Order: sequence, then structure tokens, then C-alpha cells
Amino acid sequence: MMPWTRHWLSLGVLLASTGLGLVLTEFSHANAGAQLAKMELHPQTLVRYVTLDAVVEAVNNSKVSAQTSGKITAIYYDVDDAVPAGALIMRIDDSEQKTRLEQAQASLQEARVNLRDAQQNFQRIQGVYERKLTSKAQYDQARNQYTSAQARFDRAQAAQDEAEKLLSYTQVVAPYGGIVTERYVELGELVQPGTPLMAGLSLAALRVNVDLPQRYAASVRARRDAQILLPDGRQLLAEHFTFFPYADPKTHNFRVRIDIANPEGDLYPGMLVKAQFPLQQEEALLVPQTAVVHRSELTGLYILDQQGHPRLRQVRLGHPQGDQVEVLAGVRAGETLILQPQAALVYLNTRRGNPNE
Repeated sequence: MMPWTRHWLSLGVLLASTGLGLVLTEFSHANAGAQLAKMELHPQTLVRYVTLDAVVEAVNNSKVSAQTSGKITAIYYDVDDAVPAGALIMRIDDSEQKTRLEQAQASLQEARVNLRDAQQNFQRIQGVYERKLTSKAQYDQARNQYTSAQARFDRAQAAQDEAEKLLSYTQVVAPYGGIVTERYVELGELVQPGTPLMAGLSLAALRVNVDLPQRYAASVRARRDAQILLPDGRQLLAEHFTFFPYADPKTHNFRVRIDIANPEGDLYPGMLVKAQFPLQQEEALLVPQTAVVHRSELTGLYILDQQGHPRLRQVRLGHPQGDQVEVLAGVRAGETLILQPQAALVYLNTRRGNPNE
């Protein structure tokens, strides 16, 4: 189970149908000659997210083991080699398997001849018996011989099929296309059924594992929506979710497995990425970050008062949303925000008659 690492809440912005309500107008003062761009504040719909650490793993990541015994006679791929699906990756000495197959083929031929003789004899006895010219005992004996010959033929056929299968196991093929990650045997080494030969993985099908705190489990399970955030800033959409139906008894986290695409082929198992899950929607006020004034410990916005003059008002900000930021307290919907704080300061200084103040 992947240990729980730190997590944090991030915010995503989804503009409501009402839009931002941004209107650029000119506000001028006869003495200052300043032009002030402003906008009326309107609530917008925010989607709250939780962002968690996730680890990439390959969907196809397995070992190829020997299915028959023999000596390794050829190795065609090694670690870090790209292997197409169905490619021959190793060869095991097949002399013993060929001998078994030849014996099975001879036994099958013998059983086929015996079956044909028993069938012909039974058909002859059956015709005589139907004309009341032979006894029931002779008829039963011929029928039993035919049944036994059929059983011996079936066993011989199964033995040949098994011998052919064992012979095919001497040619070890890749179950899927991918990259060799381990080679466990050397040329000339003797192997038995179950001996690991090679390990490999496919980069074509990847997934991420996320440890989800239980307080988010119900929401994430209901929404089944996520984005995978890569270190270079790219985002991948989740393709399929698998929720483990139990929590880890130590961390109390739920494991979530998410299938993702690897279009660029630059994601590898073991890489650390972020998984972002939407949790809830709510209304909030957003303002451009360029409109925020920072003076020592004061954070404020210039808002038009009832007389139409800009006034600096202290506010409390939330999480950034790209080039905007959420305002938690200090302003209300419907108020007018000055977008250019420096121009507002010049205007106020001009009104005081001292532009250097």
C-alpha cells in the first residue's frame, strides 16, 4: 500500500453562465485626467478540488516463466530492448520434446488402425446379430472391443496434443509488446517448468494508484472524475476508475486505481504525478490578481464608493485561480472594482492636491 503523503486542497474555476461581468470603462477626473478601468463584481461558480500524490504503474507488468524443461539454447532480447507482441524471446532445447511427439504420433497411428479394425468387426457382428445368426455374447464382445479401441484412440490423440504443446513451449514468445526489464537466465542454463526467464512491461497501457482519504471517498466515488497533472504542466483525463472496496487499517485511506493514456510515450512506472479530483461547486467572487494592492501587512482592493471615488478597502483573499484570485471577505457582489490600483492612487493624490503624497 502506497504510504500517504501530504495532500492539499486546490481550487478550479468554472465560469457560470452569467460570466465574469467584466466591463472596461473610463473614469476621469477633470483635475487628474486619469482614466480608470473598472468592473462590477459578480459571483462565479467555483469547483473545489483535492490534489493528491499518485504513482504511475504499468497495467501489463509480468514475468515470463518456463513451461517445459530443457537447456536455454538462444536468447534474442535483453534488458531495455523493445519487444513486439508475439516475438520469439528465447529458445529451449527441444530434442526431448520432439522425441515425445514422435512417440505420441506413432501411438496415435497404432490406435487409429486398431479403432478401424474394431469398428469394422463390430459392424460385421452387428449385422449378423440383427439377422439372429450370432449370440448376444459375441455381439457384446465386439461392441466392447470397439468402445475400448475408441477410448485408446482418444487417449493417444490427447497425448499427441500434449506433446505438441510441450514442443511449442520450447519457443518462448512475448505475451504482449513492451520493454524487457529483467533477464533471469543465461545461455546454456537448465530450466524447469516455473523457472522465471524474463520480465517486461508495456508502456502502452498505464494507470496511477492514489491513496484517497476517507473524507473524500464518497464524493470521488460518486463523481468518478479526475485529471492527472504531470510535472511538465500537462493534464491527462482519467479513462477508467477502480475503487478498492476497503480502507487501509493503518492509514484509513482508500486505494483508487485510474487508467490513463500515454500518448507521448514519456510516462514510466514509478513516476510521481498528481491526481486532481473535483469535490463540490460553490459561488465565489474572483478579481484579477493585478488589481490587488499589497502594502506591508495590508491586502486591499480599490472599490468605488457611493460618490464614485475609489477607496482602498482591506480584503481577505483565498486561493489563486490562474490570473485571478478568490476574495473571501471585504467586498460584496454588485460593487465596482478598480482594475488599475496605481491609476487609482494617482487619482486620489491629485484630488488631495499633492501628487507626491
